[in-house]
Amino acid sequence: TKKTMSREDLDALMRERDGLEAEAEAITSELEAPVPGGEPAGIRRPLVDGEGYPRADIDLWRVRTLRHRLACIQTDHKAVMRKIEQVLPLLLAPGAPTETLEEKSLERKSAETQEWPFAVVKSVKASSPADLAGLAAGDEVLRYGDVRSFDHVKQWTVDHVNESFPVIVRRASVARPMTLDVTPRAWHGDGLLGCHLLPINNNPSSSSS
Repeated sequence: TKKTMSREDLDALMRERDGLEAEAEAITSELEAPVPGGEPAGIRRPLVDGEGYPRADIDLWRVRTLRHRLACIQTDHKAVMRKIEQVLPLLLAPGAPTETLEEKSLERKSAETQEWPFAVVKSVKASSPADLAGLAAGDEVLRYGDVRSFDHVKQWTVDHVNESFPVIVRRASVARPMTLDVTPRAWHGDGLLGCHLLPINNNPSSSSS
């Protein structure tokens, strides 16, 4: 018998996602921390010096262990996000459990303002803050924090470094808009989020966040 998914199931998945993201952020911070006399170990930097010998300024076992754990987290995170995508349509289907007040409020605000997508996610870099938040290529952005205009996305991102805010997206595989918690921050790649957004209008400019 197929299990009926509930709001509690979704909440559990969200907590699992948040835990994985927090652990990934802690590991990334440790790997990117300054090393006396050398550059940070990083996530993909070589672990040998210029002469090909193992680096003596870092704990090689620790770095390899953290990198392996980070790779596992990324795999687990993608699996959790797939489950969330599967659960959401079931909860939003007719006869599904009643929505929370927060969800109803978001829906009502969306209907009142007649929100339309103003940007689309062109690409997301692996292990980036955007990737860990669950953003995916093809997502159409309905709301970015308090922003509903592509022109203000970059400034909002810069003004909210290390602060979590909701991003509402529309995804082809999900019946209704999804709300993702996004936290811009420094990471081992370019930008603060590691994703590339394109406007859905006649504006030829684009934004890398």
